[in-house]
Amino acid sequence: MSEMTDREARAEETYARLFGPRDRSAPDNDPEFGRILRTFIFGDVFATGDLNDTTRELITVTVLATLNTLPQLKAHTRAALKVGVTPVELREAVYQLAPFIGFPRTLNAVAALNEVFDALGIALPLAPQTTTTDSDRYARGRAIQAPLYGTEIADELADEPLAGVLPGCSPSSSSATSTAAPGWTLRPANCWSFAPWRPSASSASCDPTSPAPSRPAAAATPCSRRSSTVSPTSDSPTR
Repeated sequence: MSEMTDREARAEETYARLFGPRDRSAPDNDPEFGRILRTFIFGDVFATGDLNDTTRELITVTVLATLNTLPQLKAHTRAALKVGVTPVELREAVYQLAPFIGFPRTLNAVAALNEVFDALGIALPLAPQTTTTDSDRYARGRAIQAPLYGTEIADELADEPLAGVLPGCSPSSSSATSTAAPGWTLRPANCWSFAPWRPSASSASCDPTSPAPSRPAAAATPCSRRSSTVSPTSDSPTR
């Protein structure tokens, strides 16, 4: 066996910190690719910058969850725990991905984490971390959002049909209707999804499979649409 280079030695040291010493005598059908992977990730990337191992592994777990690469996610979940990331921190990082990667991939990631937790004897379910209620979640959210983004998001959506609907969404207002545009009403079903567009009582209903209303808006007969992104004042859906 040839003598290790400094880069290879650095990779082996990092690998051992994360996963334990590597059995270099174990059968390997693709040793060349294994060396490329180890020296690049553990010899180069981990040696770049000032991030500590816990931060790097937390980032790695979120990326692997996003990619839905579950075998690697399980391995790095173990590595993250080994270098000091707590089970709750791992779970909360994955929960945070749900609005961005979707609930199915998030569920896959949570199941992978739980499989590792269970194998390591970590009691499930983990303690809940909820700090809001249905009655205060929007106010709490705005208190966090405003210092980060100011009014940028609200200003960008000011002319959209949904403007002003979400802040008033609550269990007590879920059956109320809000006027989204002339001749149109929007009925919030809950704080996550909305019912399709519906014409107001003053407008004649029409076949929901007919083409979208054309300009001018005043001359158009608003029709029900399956998607809440169809604007009654546009020629076709734009989002």
